Amino acid sequence: MSCGEGVDNSKSGDQTAKQTESATWLLTSDHYDTLSPNPTPLSGGKPSVEELVEAGLKGLNEKDTATLLTMMISREEYDSIIYPELGKYWSGARDMRETITQWQRTNHFGSAEKGLRRLLRDYGGKSFKLAAVEFQDSTQTYPSYTIYQRPIVAAIDDHNKKGQIKNFGSIIEKNGVFKFFSFNDRN
Repeated sequence: MSCGEGVDNSKSGDQTAKQTESATWLLTSDHYDTLSPNPTPLSGGKPSVEELVEAGLKGLNEKDTATLLTMMISREEYDSIIYPELGKYWSGARDMRETITQWQRTNHFGSAEKGLRRLLRDYGGKSFKLAAVEFQDSTQTYPSYTIYQRPIVAAIDDHNKKGQIKNFGSIIEKNGVFKFFSFNDRN
């Protein structure tokens, strides 16, 4: 008997198929260097960070959850614009299997909605005037958009007392339109 005769090679064929399949759903960092900007615009939004935060402060004062949610990226924007480029800086987003992308989306929006509830609990019904917006962390630039991380909002309440609000989460900008990327669910 020569080498390989009478041996069932179907398992090795299955393993090769799985290895080939894995190459289609797990993207390498090189993939992100070749991406062209996505032309799809963000819906709604504001023309500056300051206008977005001022509108957010007004929504807090009015305890207007629906308006605050419209100032945040939608699930459609996350799926079509944001997620396909996130792997440039975040290796967890290089896995393109539907179950993984769905988990990432669910996790992102679950945390953001929890953060919004916290923001409303802590600051809802209070009147604030914007003094300044600064960002604690680095800015990440992607082919289609930029994410400004961890804004600190300096605000003045109606008793003329200055304070900081750190729960707004990250802000995304695409072609001059700004929206909340998330609301921070932790300090």
